[in-house]
Amino acid sequence: MSECRNTQVSDELRSYTGLDESIHSFLLRTQLSHDSNAKPIGVITPQGKWAHFPFVNKELSHLFRRFADHQLLEAIDVSKSIDGRYNALFDSPDFYVDRIKSTFFDDRESLGLEKNTANIRYCLDCVSEGIEQIGYGYFRHFWSVSNTCLVHGRPLKQLPNLGFNKALKAVKAILRGKNVKSAITLPEASYRPTDLHRGAAWYQTGKYFFPIKAASCLKQSFSLWIGRNLSQFRNQDLRSSAQYAVPHYLNNTDQVRELDLRKALACIHLLCASLEPDLLREFYISNVDYIGLELGPRKQGVLREVYSKKKGAECKTCSFEYCSMKQTTTTTFSVCPSELDFEYLLNNSYSLARIAMQGRPIATLGKDAWSPINVQVQAENGEKPELYKVQLNEPRLDSELIDTAL
Repeated sequence: MSECRNTQVSDELRSYTGLDESIHSFLLRTQLSHDSNAKPIGVITPQGKWAHFPFVNKELSHLFRRFADHQLLEAIDVSKSIDGRYNALFDSPDFYVDRIKSTFFDDRESLGLEKNTANIRYCLDCVSEGIEQIGYGYFRHFWSVSNTCLVHGRPLKQLPNLGFNKALKAVKAILRGKNVKSAITLPEASYRPTDLHRGAAWYQTGKYFFPIKAASCLKQSFSLWIGRNLSQFRNQDLRSSAQYAVPHYLNNTDQVRELDLRKALACIHLLCASLEPDLLREFYISNVDYIGLELGPRKQGVLREVYSKKKGAECKTCSFEYCSMKQTTTTTFSVCPSELDFEYLLNNSYSLARIAMQGRPIATLGKDAWSPINVQVQAENGEKPELYKVQLNEPRLDSELIDTAL
């Protein structure tokens, strides 16, 4: 059974040949294909390892302007599964955009202090297959998660600390399908995922994704609405959480606690979406306007998100300092509330579209476009359900959320 499963994984990964390249490999190949003598100081550290946050040499950044912003984002995040981290109710909808600029179009000239680095690993069989099938060799992004190649089932090789110049020379040889004599063969010990967040609060698990983020101006409106509707909340846990959070938020003068209160309001929103959807829908109709954001360094129209704000609020005169609408580079488009459904969001929310493109099952906690989404759906037997299909399950709120509400 294990051998059959390994063969299935191997065949699946092989089908992605050319699409599973690491960001370090993409940066290296593009720069070296233009200038074989280029010194990619933003990719390889002085010790001869992969940089944690790699970037393009300033003088060669023009090479990447032929790629669309979303292509560059996907090159950076090829291994990332979008989840609820940085995607809670009051998080910024454009948090991922800065990585595009800092990786490809910044004026950085050095790595600075690189405390988090990664060893340079490779499978020569994979590189050779790449050369044969698509015309070039490259480094796969998943070589960092196991000592064994998930495609060929053999131990990976790893470069020792050679320093920048020798490591660059070795990487060039590997990309040509040549082995490196000083490379170390790794022991056959596979990576085993662990549940790092067992028992953690809901916002630490990354389980709940908010497809429409809320601007800071909605925090007070939402708090006041909660206070007015406390008596209508039928669930005791929801009522208790709301009774605790609302006065703390409205009377808050301690900015240190602002983040905790944002989490509390987001949790109440989660509970309302599952337990009191009709009431929450009334809040959105009466208190919320929508606005579309064109994102990315070059505003090409593919990176888009839908944002919610206080009804009638003028963003230009807003007193909230930290808000996406306060950014001078933000371009907007109009959003018609009557057209705002899940299909509309798939076409106008790039973060949600990426979840769908990754073929992951999801479960909405309500029938409205703003309803939070469970992006870590479990099958009934406790295992992950079949991937590569977007699966909209019936609205359901895990009981653990109420247990860790506040």
